[in-house]
This record gives sequence, C-alpha cells and structure tokens, in this order.
Amino acid sequence: MFAALLLLGLLLPLAGMGGDGSDDGGQDDQDSQDDDGVQNAAPADVVPDTGGDAPSPGDPLDDDDPFDALEDPPAEDFALDNPPPVAAPSAPEDAVLSSYRSGPPGGFNIDVDFKGDWTPDAQQAVIAAADYLSRVVLEDLRDVPGAEGADDLRIEASITALDGRGGLLGQGGVTLVRTENALPVRGVMIFDSADVATYLDNGLWQAVVLHEMMHTMGVGTLWDYQGQITGNEASGDLRFNGANATHVYKTEMSDISGRDPGAARGVPIETDGSEGTARGHWDEQIFETELMTGWTTDSAYLSTMTLASLEDLGFDTVFDDITDPNDRTAPRPVDPVVRAGLRAA
Repeated sequence: MFAALLLLGLLLPLAGMGGDGSDDGGQDDQDSQDDDGVQNAAPADVVPDTGGDAPSPGDPLDDDDPFDALEDPPAEDFALDNPPPVAAPSAPEDAVLSSYRSGPPGGFNIDVDFKGDWTPDAQQAVIAAADYLSRVVLEDLRDVPGAEGADDLRIEASITALDGRGGLLGQGGVTLVRTENALPVRGVMIFDSADVATYLDNGLWQAVVLHEMMHTMGVGTLWDYQGQITGNEASGDLRFNGANATHVYKTEMSDISGRDPGAARGVPIETDGSEGTARGHWDEQIFETELMTGWTTDSAYLSTMTLASLEDLGFDTVFDDITDPNDRTAPRPVDPVVRAGLRAA
C-alpha cells in the first residue's frame, strides 16, 4: 500500500481563442478579465514525493473536519455506475508513440503529443485516460481555426528532467480556451523523468495521469473563469455551484451533504494549500479518496460527481444533465483507475 500523495498547484498562462481563430490574449492580472479573454492563469498540479510525511490513506487531514471524510463511495452506487468494460481502441503496448488520437472520427477527440523520454508503459496510462474521456464526452466540439492542429482538445505530454527524484513529479493545466463556450482547446502535462518509474512500480501512475488529464479538461482549472465558484478562502467555505455536480453531491453523497448546512450552495472546494491546490480541487477533508481532491491514494476513485462537473463546464457527457430534458446520455464506461486495479468495479 502506498501513502497519500499531496497534489500542489502551479499557475500556467491562459489565452482565449475565438471562433474565427483570433487569439484574444490573456490577462496580466489574475483577478481581471475582459469580455472575450480569460483570467491569466489556471491551477495545475505539482506532485511531490512526500515520503513519510504524508498521512495514510483514509486518515483525515484535520480532526476538526465538520463532516466525516468519505473514504469509499457507496458500493452499490459505484457498481451501478460501472457497467462491464467496453472495448476501446488502444496503441500497441510495445510501441513508443510520438502522438495519439483518441475517439472515433466525428466524436470527441483528444490529440496527445508525446515529448521526451516516454516508455510504452507510461504512454499506456495516457492513452487509457484519453480513450476514457472520449467515451465520456458524447459530442464533437466545433473546430477552432488557427488552434495549432487541435480538433477538440490537444495536449502536449512531456517527460523531462525537472528537479530530480523525490521532488516534483509533474504539472499540468489548460493553456488555451474557446471564447464561445470557455471550453479548453489546448493543455499541457509535464512529468519528471526521475520519478515516473517509481509511480509506475507502485501502481499510482494511472491515477496521477487521469487526475492531470481531468485538469486539462477544465476540472478545477476553469471553475473560476466560468464563474462557478462561490464563497472565499477567508471564510473557509468555497463551493462549486454547478447544478449537476451539486445535485449528485446532495443525492448520491447524502451521508455527507445531509450534515452540510451549505449543501444547497454547491460542492465544497479545497481552501487549504498553495495557489493551484486551493480553488482547484474538491475538499480533501470531506471527499478524501476521490480522484480530484488535492491528494491521490492507492484507493482513489472517480466519482459521478466529478463526471457531472464536466457537464456543468459545458461538455455533453454520459451524465444526464438535470437542467436539459433533451440531453443525450449513455451508460458510464469503466474508468482506467478501475481497470488498473486500484478499485474493484
């Protein structure tokens, strides 16, 4: 068993791109934005090797947590949300690729450009994450002229020397968004070559990769820009106010939300940690082992709430949008963290 990993944040510049291919530019002031641009930066992740200082999986970070941490999702709910695996395209497992495109023609495609010292095993986790998200998102996004070859989302995924073993594992985020709907066009993920083998060996690599790729989709990184955060750090109460994620929180996580007097305002967001951790993850003290908290563990799981938040961001996903009676939906595919054996279906 491997102890929890702290996920910290790093800021990346963002630029907006209009439907005509024009670059609307970014902002120098993180707190300012114009009608067409975006805020200067979005949180991305940095994963240090925490050694023996990290809490064990299942241990709350704060004994004064107002709600008991959700260590595991309800077993019956998780089983219902995970039907038998659906076959998905994948690359040959013994080949090192320079690029990969997930999804069928005309579907939601993620183009990944690999840079640096990738191995087939390391790439398979990225491929699995991209294939999964191409099945979660049901609708192609309109192409953006001048988006440097991006169809729906293009990610540059790099393995390179950062700070040596035991320091930063990686970082990632959104670098370019559509101004018409504030959905991402381009993103980056960068991992330290000195640490990748360790996380492949301990079985956490797939969870780390999916976590980072969810950030390139806008989970945590576009909440502020889209105006879907209420509250403030000073009060210790930040909320993601998307209707779908809030609905799941109130209904499928009622053991927590039922004791949360602010549940109607939205899903609790992390207020602790450095810039990029706070405001960019679900609250660790409450959701603990959920994949998009600020920590990941060997019991990490991806909740229906996180998938619902993709619908709130503007993607048409397998989740049935409660605000749209004509919304498309489909069975939820098995996620790659389950496939990797970190959580039984």
